[in-house]
Amino acid sequence: MKIKITTDRRPFTPDGRAEKGAILDLSPKDAQVLIDNGFAEKVEPKKKAAK
Repeated sequence: MKIKITTDRRPFTPDGRAEKGAILDLSPKDAQVLIDNGFAEKVEPKKKAAK
């Protein structure tokens, strides 16, 4: 699950500390913990334009 860090508190992730604005691809469990604690938001994939 892709998430974007929204806090400057540099939360811990499995890869180490994350900076504000970083986009990470984490397991759903790890991502949900950061989202629930207000440190990140889910990044939705961009939809392809119709031709």
